Amino acid sequence: PQLIKHHEYQGKPFIFTQICWLKLDCPFDGSLKGLCISFFAELDRLLGSNYLNKFGSQRNTTDLMLQRMAHLSSLHGIGLLIVDEVQHLSLSKSGGSEKMLNFFVTLVNTIGIPVLMVGTNKAISILITMSFKFSY
Repeated sequence: PQLIKHHEYQGKPFIFTQICWLKLDCPFDGSLKGLCISFFAELDRLLGSNYLNKFGSQRNTTDLMLQRMAHLSSLHGIGLLIVDEVQHLSLSKSGGSEKMLNFFVTLVNTIGIPVLMVGTNKAISILITMSFKFSY
């Protein structure tokens, strides 16, 4: 299941909704900030929360949004982040390939959960470059 609603732990009340996986589609305009906004919107859809209004303002920097994403990932026990349609990522919108790759490395390191990137054949060059960036 995508959500697990916990009610007790070791015989004591424990109210917690765990998100096993969260799937985001890259925005059609290819912006990294748009991807962050999609994260907050998807949490709102699943949980009935108001994170998009709290943290998704266009005035917020991408760095600040990444910090909020890390906090919310931990708060809701997100097990896996799936980023689909990565072929939509635009090198021009994100500030170039190096900036985009650095964003994803920072995303993985900051939120501390596995990130699965999915895309069509148009994303092969992006995915190959990212795989080299992530290999240690």
